[in-house]
Amino acid sequence: MRSEKIRHELCKAQGIESNKAYLEMFVEDEQIIIQKYRIDRECAVTGEISNNNKFYEGNIVLNPEGIKRLYSQLHAEILNKG
Repeated sequence: MRSEKIRHELCKAQGIESNKAYLEMFVEDEQIIIQKYRIDRECAVTGEISNNNKFYEGNIVLNPEGIKRLYSQLHAEILNKG
């Protein structure tokens, strides 16, 4: 199978617009990992790239909107368990 066809099928399976994203592939232990390429300063929640984005524990990058969304979800999760 041609590499472009494989790339298209992987993007389709992951819900990634194939003409707007790059994939990265690497080997970890005995597994081949293929994932959407992420720019270093891309917010893990919103996907936005901005100078307002900050690195947090574990190299997680968040912008203010991403922090708000994540906080809301975590807060709701805590309330549901309490």
